[in-house]
Amino acid sequence: MTFGHLPFGHHPFGHSVSIPQIMDLAFNPIANPSIGQMLGFVESDEDVSNESYNLDMYNFILQSIREEDKKYTLFLKRYLQGPQSVWETIQSKIFKLKNLWDITKVDEEWLPFLRPIVGWSSDLDYITDQLETDQLRRVIASSVALWKSRGNEDSLIDLLSLSTGARMRIWNWFDFRWVLDETITGEEHDGLDSWMIDLPIDGVEEYWSNLRIVDDGSLNKQLVKDIVGLMRASSERFQIVYLALLDLFEVDDDASQWYDTFEDSSTGAALSVENGEASFSTIAAKETAMVASELALGWDNYVAYWRVKPSVGADLHFYCSDLENSFTLRITPATPNGTVEIGETVLGVFSNLYTAQIAEGIEDEQYHAVRAAITSNTITGNISVVVYFNNVEILNEEITPTFVSGGIGFGHEINQTISISEVEVLRLPANNDIVNINTA
Repeated sequence: MTFGHLPFGHHPFGHSVSIPQIMDLAFNPIANPSIGQMLGFVESDEDVSNESYNLDMYNFILQSIREEDKKYTLFLKRYLQGPQSVWETIQSKIFKLKNLWDITKVDEEWLPFLRPIVGWSSDLDYITDQLETDQLRRVIASSVALWKSRGNEDSLIDLLSLSTGARMRIWNWFDFRWVLDETITGEEHDGLDSWMIDLPIDGVEEYWSNLRIVDDGSLNKQLVKDIVGLMRASSERFQIVYLALLDLFEVDDDASQWYDTFEDSSTGAALSVENGEASFSTIAAKETAMVASELALGWDNYVAYWRVKPSVGADLHFYCSDLENSFTLRITPATPNGTVEIGETVLGVFSNLYTAQIAEGIEDEQYHAVRAAITSNTITGNISVVVYFNNVEILNEEITPTFVSGGIGFGHEINQTISISEVEVLRLPANNDIVNINTA
């Protein structure tokens, strides 16, 4: 009589006995079982702070079978090497799941699974599939707050900024009515240029908005249209206008689109951007800021708009071939009238070509809208310059070109000052898209 079926190999009377050999039905001996770790996890003294437990599938097998396999050159372990590699891949993903809550740490491969969690369902893949990894990561991070304020202009700008990195602005339908002065009389527009916005369809003014966004040649226009269609109110129509340059000086100390030069470097000061204005901190020297974009030299047909506050006088430059050579608009406030001169600045010296009187005068320390339409005449080879001051045409002349391309800029002469709050450049012919009512 044997007691091999009793636990732990103990005699019922308390005497220790050996467990007899267990036979299969053909009376072949079977390896004796032994108590082992059934799940294959063996506690290790090694540093496991990285939370990567490389569990070996081989250790999931009973210890008795593993020992038997070792006698026969580990055939079973070699057989499991393929599944083991698959298991390790799965295991590494399991341990990375904890990173899903941290958008800065989550791996790129998990981002598609995060999209529906924050509202970007599969029917919106036509938008999110266009995003680069970094763009998608930023959009996901901001999405919870985004959906709460959907339809809000700030939310639309935030999402477009995150996904495109472009500078932009929005005129909503109320801005149209206010700036165009169709329903309210006596409003001071304070240098806001109504010519820079227009209603795209006559007779359908209500609920039109105008998105103006910089296209440096790399802008994904389809993505912009898709996001506008998604984020706007269902009854609102959008005209999207693509700009060459926009600077609203909204971020203090951000003069990244401009570079400076001074005739007298000992008294010159860098361009200051603060509280929505760009200015120079000294008037003791001649100072000029010119656009630094590589696209500037390609501006041969364009409209440039400055919202400018001249204290004594101000210079607005176009076709800047370099920092001391350009065509120049010189604004000079005077009593009772002011003047706007157009001329050449060559090697820093200004020569007047044309003078326009401002009948209503130029208010000192008040913003004014100055817009210059610059076009090349392919027949005569001349440059046509049309200047608007506070939305009134004051000058329309053809200039024999000394400078045929270049950027724009602004500055002042000695003992003069200038402040700029908006600069916008629109290439001609204008490039725009329409997102109509109830369209995605």
